[in-house]
Amino acid sequence: MSFSSSLEHAASLVTQNNQECAEGLGRGPSSKNLQRSPAKYRSLKIIHCNINGISIYASRIKLDAILDIAESLEVQIIALQETKLKEHAKLKIKGYNIIRSDRQEGGGGGLAFLVRDINYRTIDNPQFTDSKLEIQRLNVIWKGKNLNISNMYHPPNQKSLPDNLLDISESNLLVGDLNAKHSSWGSVINNKRGVELHNLMDDSAHLALNDGSPTYSSHSYHTEEALDVSIVSSDIFPFCKWTVLQDIGSDHLPILVELKWKQLTQLVKKNFWNFKKANWEKYRDTVDRGLLSKPPFKCRSIDDLDESWLSFKKIIFKAAGQAIPRGNYKRPSPFFMHKSPLLQPLLKKRVDICREIKKSNNPSLRSSLNKINAEIKRTFIHLKREKWKELCKSIDTHTPNTKLWKLMKSLNITQPQQEECNTIIDDNGQISSDNKTSANLLGSYYQKTSKLNFNAMDKDTENYARKLVHGCRSSEHGIPIFKEFFTMQELNMALSNFDPSKSPGPDNIHGQMISRLSDWGKKSLLEIFNLSWRLGRLPRDWKKALIIPIRKSSKKACYPESFRPIALTNFSCKLMEKIILERLTYYLNSNDLLSIEQYGFKRGHSTADQILYFGQRVRDSQNLRPSHHTVAVFLDLSKAFDRVWRNKLIIKAFQHLWH
Repeated sequence: MSFSSSLEHAASLVTQNNQECAEGLGRGPSSKNLQRSPAKYRSLKIIHCNINGISIYASRIKLDAILDIAESLEVQIIALQETKLKEHAKLKIKGYNIIRSDRQEGGGGGLAFLVRDINYRTIDNPQFTDSKLEIQRLNVIWKGKNLNISNMYHPPNQKSLPDNLLDISESNLLVGDLNAKHSSWGSVINNKRGVELHNLMDDSAHLALNDGSPTYSSHSYHTEEALDVSIVSSDIFPFCKWTVLQDIGSDHLPILVELKWKQLTQLVKKNFWNFKKANWEKYRDTVDRGLLSKPPFKCRSIDDLDESWLSFKKIIFKAAGQAIPRGNYKRPSPFFMHKSPLLQPLLKKRVDICREIKKSNNPSLRSSLNKINAEIKRTFIHLKREKWKELCKSIDTHTPNTKLWKLMKSLNITQPQQEECNTIIDDNGQISSDNKTSANLLGSYYQKTSKLNFNAMDKDTENYARKLVHGCRSSEHGIPIFKEFFTMQELNMALSNFDPSKSPGPDNIHGQMISRLSDWGKKSLLEIFNLSWRLGRLPRDWKKALIIPIRKSSKKACYPESFRPIALTNFSCKLMEKIILERLTYYLNSNDLLSIEQYGFKRGHSTADQILYFGQRVRDSQNLRPSHHTVAVFLDLSKAFDRVWRNKLIIKAFQHLWH
């Protein structure tokens, strides 16, 4: 089975839509009927904001608003200050990796990075002495260049900034609220910390992106200040754009920092066959006409087998194109609760009150602002509860299991979203810049893991094993399961036990395209199976697979060994395997060739059963008088499946079963 470059997009599992809409695969050797994934040039966008608390559920409307802005602007990174979250508080946001740094002692404070659509890793913070600075750092690669992004918060006390705050001199971006005031970034006055920060910036060739606009409003004191700063190293300063965004309900305004280096980003385009609207009668007629117009399949060589399969596949796709509608999945636009018709008038009223407060320092307006904020929070919680009630009412005995499992997973707030790194790290400690680089690193690791070293004698073993496999249908063995051709009954039985909605392989032929064939179409497929069986060869097209890396539970995403490769083969190949498996299972069971102690890979014999059986034997021994002792030896063969010598295994199985 060949490892192709299909890993480029294989980090996300290919699935089948449960409403009979099958996703097209944008991976592996492309079929002619698949379009290339579109690409788009994007700049790096970062929003930072002192959100002034999201620990209370009612305050999450501020987070809702900032996520809405990030969605509309295609922002990759959100840096939040003063989250006021504690370790026990859970934060889960669909589509984002969350990197939190909660304040360990006292109230307030806390930082969080929300990251999506970009590869990153966290950086260890430098050691600061006698400082209350809160900081977290990320490293990303954009346009082939390493960027270090820092999220910072410093409470308004008398503590000084650390001298080594700006030690990184190149490709450095620092954002946050340091409660530092200086005229160079728009403050009315200079305070001690502002002077400290300004001197540190001068000494390390850093510049502030602020254009002088206020970022903080105090309704109590009727003042505005530029407390939130965006600082960059001099090498990237000319390429940055700084913008103050709309109010989200915090006393600080969110700020957009855009690095105007355009990077080509692949957009995953998901095509699907809409089987629910398919004209299956037309499909069967078109397939039958196509098969009748072709000469009978030849059966002399492996080339004939390949030609027969490719001809059959071409007919299938032609019929599908005429009878099965196609479409593209559109990314659903998320609904943000603050856009509800009940909340919009309240939010508009709050904006009007804030505008009036800026004009006149009227105490009654501040009281009105507090009341409208309380009303917004109450309405937000009410809408959330009503939405949950509607969801619960929609669940009944007819609800698909897939929908229920999806709901259960979404309710599991302990599901990890906090990752130190979300991509593969190479041997030099560099993160992968894109999916293709990650795929190549995974491919190299899998190749290295499964590679065995052979000598000249081992080559003879390989040749002998190949000879056994290709000659297993010779008359000298005399075993019917290796001599008889497959029957239509076996094919129909295999189809009845197969889930046609499973994901297709590299050829993009879905199970329903096979299961919905007429008797004539199935007969033609059966002829290909029997030709392959007689020759002892598979069509070359069937030896390709999509490698889907599935991350192991509780393993870090930065290591290749954390991913288990799953090979997704063609449906027709799996169907023939199913028929052969049924024959082998019947032969092994009817001749008692498998040990009764074997559990796993046996129908009705789970490995969990063996554990229960062993535990019962131990308890039975302890109940005897005198009690018996139990000695057990447990072996765990590391990478046994990856590194087993398959050629020797074939020879041993042949010698054990037929001699």
